[in-house]
Amino acid sequence: MPTGLTAFWQSLSDASQPRARYLGRALLADLPITVAVGFAITRLTGLPSPVLPADSLPRALLALCVIAPIIETFGLAVVIWILRRVMPRPAYVPWVAALVCAGLHSLRAPWWGLEVFWSFVIFALCYLAWERKSVLQAFWMTVILHALHNLVPTLALLVARI
Repeated sequence: MPTGLTAFWQSLSDASQPRARYLGRALLADLPITVAVGFAITRLTGLPSPVLPADSLPRALLALCVIAPIIETFGLAVVIWILRRVMPRPAYVPWVAALVCAGLHSLRAPWWGLEVFWSFVIFALCYLAWERKSVLQAFWMTVILHALHNLVPTLALLVARI
């Protein structure tokens, strides 16, 4: 990996930077890959993209950008807590946590787990980085990152509908 990418990747484990900068970097690491995987899955499988009725935007924003990030971050924190106790190599924790979360998402829609795997790697890295400061900071930084992540496709679905 080139030096610039290595530094960028390492910055995802650095909670000493300003929160807004961290969130921007994490979104930059997350969204392009997640969106590309989502488009590839849609193209390869022929499955239609989800449709969001315009009148359901307030409910969708609440569910996808507030409730889901809080519940899923709590679940991710529990998975990380368990993995830290059973895994001999801490470097694998974000990857295995993402695999568990992707597997749970696959229960609803098989391809969805593949689409969210990378996002959960980034969410787990966020949680682990900010946990060094406090569990509360780790939780809320990951919730905010997840909410921002969900905001992009939610608004894209709305724009596609208009």
